[in-house]
Amino acid sequence: MTMQITERDKKILIFGGIFVGLVVLIVLVLMPLVSSGSLLQEQIETQELQKQEKQMKVDGYPVLINREKAVQKQYDAQKQLYYSVMSSADIDQLMTGIVLGMGAQVENLHITMPDMEEYAALNAYTDIFLENGEANTQSEAGNFDGAYSAQVVLNITGTREQLQKTLDFCISQHPKQQVTDFSWQENKTGDSKPYSLTMTVNLYMCEDIETYIQKQEKAAAENAAAGATEEPQ
Repeated sequence: MTMQITERDKKILIFGGIFVGLVVLIVLVLMPLVSSGSLLQEQIETQELQKQEKQMKVDGYPVLINREKAVQKQYDAQKQLYYSVMSSADIDQLMTGIVLGMGAQVENLHITMPDMEEYAALNAYTDIFLENGEANTQSEAGNFDGAYSAQVVLNITGTREQLQKTLDFCISQHPKQQVTDFSWQENKTGDSKPYSLTMTVNLYMCEDIETYIQKQEKAAAENAAAGATEEPQ
């Protein structure tokens, strides 16, 4: 039996072959090219974003440097007003030296060291002392970053003049020292130390800039980590 291919069959076969060829071309050539082109475009966009980010950092670097210098200058100026961070022994030596330098004697000295995890709230004198000898202080709002406060309670003895000189000196050291309370007592013993003075003094200490920056960076990192782990509401 002989099969004859008509002209119509030939056309169908030709078009079918062309269609199959187009499908093969699309699947094997065009689709990989499109996929590769999309991936390349994504890479280009990523590189462009990275380039923009780096350029922003480069452009902002002088601003950051100037800001850091300004913070350093401001911090150094502020630090001059306060003591450096001291140990309890250093504070004892400082206050004992002040008292002895005025000719008085230390009978008792108690130091409360600060919590180094919290900065101190600074106080300011409104009227340093009233005429009746009572301290008059007013607390300023907020804490000063980098400052800590140690409290010293002293009981000292000597002449009225020696104790007054000691009290006046501590008051004059504001803001690094602040007398928050004091009381006089006359001793009836007839010895060479006829008066006693008990006073409470806050010593303000400022940590060095390197420690301050490290703490700020650590706090910022912890805050960023905490924010990243928060569940979306």
